[in-house]
Parts: sequence; C-alpha cells; structure tokens
Amino acid sequence: MTKNRVDSTSNRQVQALRTAAPSDPLEADDTASRRGGELEGGHEKQDRLASWKVLAPLVGAATLYFAYLVGVTFQQTYLGRFGINPGAFPQGRSDYLVFAVLAAMKDLDIVLRVMMKSKALLSAAGTLAVVGAVSFALVEGATALGKRHRGRPAMSARKKLLAMYLLALPLGGVYLMFAVPAAFATVMVLPVELGAAAAVAITTDDLADYQKGCATHSHGKRCFNLVDGKETIATGFIIQQSKDTVALWDSGIVKVLPLEKRGLVSVDSMKNPK
Repeated sequence: MTKNRVDSTSNRQVQALRTAAPSDPLEADDTASRRGGELEGGHEKQDRLASWKVLAPLVGAATLYFAYLVGVTFQQTYLGRFGINPGAFPQGRSDYLVFAVLAAMKDLDIVLRVMMKSKALLSAAGTLAVVGAVSFALVEGATALGKRHRGRPAMSARKKLLAMYLLALPLGGVYLMFAVPAAFATVMVLPVELGAAAAVAITTDDLADYQKGCATHSHGKRCFNLVDGKETIATGFIIQQSKDTVALWDSGIVKVLPLEKRGLVSVDSMKNPK
C-alpha cells in the first residue's frame, strides 16, 4: 500500500514537470535568450557603475586643477597689468577658486558679446549644433542596429578586415592626430588663456572707471583715504588688499603701502560726516 502511494506521488511529480516544461523548442530558446539578455544587462550596469566610480574622482580632480589654474592666472595677470608683484598679495586655494568663477563669468560675457556682434560666429555655432545633432542621431542609430543584430551570425573575417582598413584606421589616426594636441591645450593652455583674457578685460574696465575720478563713482567704485592717525598717506581706489598690505590707484599712480597701524576711510564718509 505504501509503495503504491509512493509510485503515484512520483508519477504526479513527473507529470507536473512535463507540464511545466515548454512544449515548443522555440519557447525554450526565447526563454534562454531573455535570461541571457537580463544577465548581460545586469553586467553592463555593474560595469558602468564601476567605470563611473573610477572616472568621477579623476574628473573632479581635473576640474579643480583647471579652475585653480584659471584663478592663479587671473590674479597674476590682473596685478601685473597695474605693475604690482603678485607675491605682495598671497592668496589661498579658496580665493583662487573664487577668482576662477569671476574669470569664467567675464569670459562668458566676452564670448556672448562677440557672438551677438558677429554673424559668422553665429552661423558657425549653428553649423556645429546641427553637426552634433546629426552625429548623435547616427550613433544612436548604429547602437540600435547593433542590438537588433545580436544573436545573428558574426561578420566574416574579410569584412572585419575591410572595415578596419577603410574606417577604423583612418578615423583612429585622424583622432589621435588632433586629440593629443587638443588634450594638451585643454589641460595646460586653455585655463591660462581664459584667466588672462578675463583679467585683461576687467583691468581695462577698472582703469576706465579709475580715470573718471573719485567723484564719479563709476560702477559703484569709491575712493579711500589711507590714514595714519590724523595724517592722510594716500587717497585712491583700492586695487588689491590683504591683511597687511594695500594697493591704491592714486591719480594715475599705483601705490603699494603697508597697513600696519593704519586705516582705510571712505572719502565719502569724510565729506559727509554725521
């Protein structure tokens, strides 16, 4: 009796397994391909996450270096235009990052002004935008086509070799020819040029304001008196100031003076005492 029960139970399990098993070989292939696709998708996501974990610190460090170089160049160029030694006004890293933001804003203003005045630059920017959109569409189309062709017979060796000689090698050579100098210029030359251009533009604007005199208050700039007790040492616009030193534009003469036991008083407050 017990044996018959065991046999009947085993027969039911076999029937259940047969029923659960796919009756069509195509269905089995589809199921296997779906599982394989899911596994490949999971591996791709893990690879992307791992690559971002590696690239994110590198991109962050490169961005900080880029901004720091822009700020240093901006500060040195700005003081150099007034004939001031940058060593007289040492700055911290955070100060250089602030200078980099100021330089970036000024460079953006310069670029926008030039683009609005030049039709050639506007047309070039539009052409680049169209080319970029078309390139993006081609890349997306090639990616979608590659996904459709998955699972089909691989390309023959002759076709791969032909594609390599006709496409890969010429495009790779052209890319390397321009990528290496462009990368060097981006890392080393471009930050210097951005900082210097912004410093020259801001210096030109400041000089134009300084030459109008203290009474004009051009762009909100005001004059200060450097006083030692009751004696006025110098009067002019503040070009740069640190804890111990100040650089003043005094009627066309740049004066770098110590601040020890001295004070800066606004000329307007002295004219209009309360």
